[in-house]
Amino acid sequence: MLVRRLAVAALALAACGAPPSAPLEPVDALPLYPTPLYFVDAPRGVRYAHPQLAFDTALPPDLSPEARAAWDAGGVDRYVILARYESGQAIVRAYAESDRAAAYATATAKALVDRSGYFHLATIVDGSPFAVRGFVEGHYGSPMAAWQRRCLLHRMAALRGNLYLYGPKDDPFAHQQWADPYPPDEAAVIADAVAAARDAHVELAWAVSPGLQGGYPAPGTSISYASDADFARLTAKIDAMRALGVTRFGLFLDDIDKSLVYDADRVAFATPAAAHAALANRLDAYVTATGAPHLLFVGPYYTNSFAGWQDWAAEVGAALAPGIDVLWTGPAVYPARCTAYDLAEPDALFGRNVVIWNNQPRAPVALSEYSPGLPAAARGFLSNTILLQEGYGYSFDDLWQVLGPLGDYAWNPPAYDPDRSLSAWGAILTTSNPCGANSDTTSN
Repeated sequence: MLVRRLAVAALALAACGAPPSAPLEPVDALPLYPTPLYFVDAPRGVRYAHPQLAFDTALPPDLSPEARAAWDAGGVDRYVILARYESGQAIVRAYAESDRAAAYATATAKALVDRSGYFHLATIVDGSPFAVRGFVEGHYGSPMAAWQRRCLLHRMAALRGNLYLYGPKDDPFAHQQWADPYPPDEAAVIADAVAAARDAHVELAWAVSPGLQGGYPAPGTSISYASDADFARLTAKIDAMRALGVTRFGLFLDDIDKSLVYDADRVAFATPAAAHAALANRLDAYVTATGAPHLLFVGPYYTNSFAGWQDWAAEVGAALAPGIDVLWTGPAVYPARCTAYDLAEPDALFGRNVVIWNNQPRAPVALSEYSPGLPAAARGFLSNTILLQEGYGYSFDDLWQVLGPLGDYAWNPPAYDPDRSLSAWGAILTTSNPCGANSDTTSN
């Protein structure tokens, strides 16, 4: 990582208009939030210290054994902060394993100056046990307006999400018209979302749903799993999305006809599961050939509650290429609770830890009843924009209220407290929501 030295605005703000006071005065405990994996706050701090932030190029060798153990315990998007007062100078040294983690470290460093202007001398080690964290725009009903999507992507930086999976069910150019290019105005909306995601250190993935959607007459516009011509149409669409800046892709075969609707497919594949795995593998090989990340995949069986899911999962899991992420809702489509035990059988059958497609909460309340031990069985945690589901009666402002708890759980499940999280984020989201109730909802 490049060495960077910069003034941190929030740190410098405490020093404005006042000279430094005597060092090492007693300070109250710093209510740092979200709660880091490891946090030691010294009982004395420095007021009006003019602290500076510097990024090291390697993990600091002077970490305490406890801090080093926290780092070695693993995680994703990890960072370390050492806030010290040495030779009359306040210094914040940081190390981050990615640019995204560096942004998290910078935000945390700003919080080391409390409301009274005291700079806290602290050691912080942080990171998430979930490799994949964020949101899936996967609800039934109209996709989010462009301004809503930009708003959510902007907020994801503070929520510490790293993936936004675009897959609204009522986007015709990802479903029934999956092979057709987006019209220019709608293509611009996708490109705009990609840019907003990049600014927030978030990866935007676009999902295609080329199967026969449930309720439509066969074969409709369904892809033929055995057709080279259809696969060429699919890759042409992928290339068109790449031209808009998309770098990661999903294959959504959820809520489709579970049978094979073409004679050629029934000849080529013994079972639908074989066809689904073959398409996923073929598309994954195509997108990763240029160095892109592996595919995100959800099939017609995506919960433990669907009859016959074990046979399908066993066959798909035996054939699916390593690296493909399988999305799974848990013990039910809308589970009231989810534990590592609930994922033990899916993980075993797929031969990998699944990524949770979370369909809770279904009302504007904090997420609850999800196990702190879930990362032992899940590689990631993506929350659906379920409150925007057609017929639910909720608005974007209702979805906005639950973002903080969803982000907190995904970042640090063992420290997650639903009530504290909802309360802590309530004031933040109310005062800093750039697109809430007073937004221009008539704009794109």
